[in-house]
Amino acid sequence: MIKKVWYQISTPLAGQRIHAVWDHAKILFVDADGVILIEHPLPSPGTTYVGNGQRSGRRPASTGTHC
Repeated sequence: MIKKVWYQISTPLAGQRIHAVWDHAKILFVDADGVILIEHPLPSPGTTYVGNGQRSGRRPASTGTHC
């Protein structure tokens, strides 16, 4: 949570330390090596949650490739 807004990053990153950097226009989430994980424009006033752009729930199992 940053400035009263929850940001969804990515489930595989759960438990890892990431850093948030923001200015007047955007917010960046980076890993310990400085690699940008995700970037968002700053949300409108009153926004309390920003998703990561992925649907919630489990991903469907891969069915393989067909030739």
